[in-house]
Amino acid sequence: MITDRQTGTPDVALHPQLDSYQGDNARHLRAEDLLPPPPMGRCLAAAGVAAIIGAAAWAALLIFANIEHGVIAWGIGGLVGFAIVKSGGHGMILSVCGAMLAVLAIGAGKHFSYKASVAGSIEASMANYDATSHGVAAEDADLWHALGDSPTDDQITDFAIEREFTADNASDFRKYSEPMLEWFHANKPTLQEWRAHEQPAVEDWVAENYTFIDYLKGDFHLFDILFVILGLATAFGLVSRHTAELQESAREHLQAERQTKEAPGHQALDQF
Repeated sequence: MITDRQTGTPDVALHPQLDSYQGDNARHLRAEDLLPPPPMGRCLAAAGVAAIIGAAAWAALLIFANIEHGVIAWGIGGLVGFAIVKSGGHGMILSVCGAMLAVLAIGAGKHFSYKASVAGSIEASMANYDATSHGVAAEDADLWHALGDSPTDDQITDFAIEREFTADNASDFRKYSEPMLEWFHANKPTLQEWRAHEQPAVEDWVAENYTFIDYLKGDFHLFDILFVILGLATAFGLVSRHTAELQESAREHLQAERQTKEAPGHQALDQF
């Protein structure tokens, strides 16, 4: 808000709506009429940058320090609200925008966390593809090939049980396990080649069986929800409270000017 540099009060000359009252009409000015329009573009840009910084900070703490706590969500809300206020923002629209950007930033932070969790799951799964497993896979492939081109369902079931495969039936074995055994026998891959061949399948399996919603269900607890609400409320509240303070300052300025105009000395000067 533009104010007198010496007194800190609203500059009426620059905002004629503050001086548009006639007598008791000043009492009926709407609160939104007391303040000039905020610089929406600048405020939203500042809030957007703050939201990105907040989400990036969440990701950095998770990746480099393995720290994830709901209080970070609260801090993101405060950062977004602070950015709007410091860039000259006020009013209900920017209060709501601040809350929405805070929620988006918190969601982005949780998504970073989910991606890190997925990467950890993939890494843990790929750790099973070691030298010992490579030798077992080679033996499995040779024994499978020894069954011939058209093994019966009973042969497949016996093979799966003996070699400790997880397929529930012969059909599932043919669908999920046979292609790998055939590929392994045909290509005789090294350990690294085998790992490279299997990693896309592991990534697809994790993506299908461990979605973002699954992650939220398992990771989002009552305190996390509380901190998200606090983050949203803080972003909204900082802008809303700043708006109320500006409006109160404008009201006090108008009241002071009204009293000055109604003072006897001022009226005599007007008549002169």
